[in-house]
Amino acid sequence: MSSKVDHLVEVRGVYDGWSIAVTAEPYTYVNRWAVRDNPLVAKPGYERRFRLTEEYIQRSGVNRGRLDNLDWDDLS
Repeated sequence: MSSKVDHLVEVRGVYDGWSIAVTAEPYTYVNRWAVRDNPLVAKPGYERRFRLTEEYIQRSGVNRGRLDNLDWDDLS
């Protein structure tokens, strides 16, 4: 099942651009720096960005989604 991306979040100090894709249904945060099929594993070479984004997600209390479940259609 794919989830539509509602909006993107820039995490200050991580990257000058988005680090989290937010889906509306179900409401999840997707870490851009995770490997495509496992939200708990960093892409090689992006470990620092992954870790800082994960800390942000953990503080938020929002469930994690997976990159391979994102539907980018109609992102405004």
